[in-house]
Amino acid sequence: MTTITVDELIKITQTVVGEDEELTIDESILDMSFEKLNFDSLNVIAIKAKLEQNHDFKFPEGRNYALITPRELISIANDQLTS
Repeated sequence: MTTITVDELIKITQTVVGEDEELTIDESILDMSFEKLNFDSLNVIAIKAKLEQNHDFKFPEGRNYALITPRELISIANDQLTS
């Protein structure tokens, strides 16, 4: 069974968001909501889609993922992978 790691999420986030001189994408952002990081909903959707594609699972629907943190996103994804 595979799990999603912090390093994988950081790499995907860097790919989706690109270079931003005002934001360093590393472990320091793990506990800030995507909204506070100024990620728009399309960025969050793209990050989720890439994780789903890489690991063949689906995130639960009906949740505002912009309001959660990257650490919470990893936890939700890994819960889905183990269920």
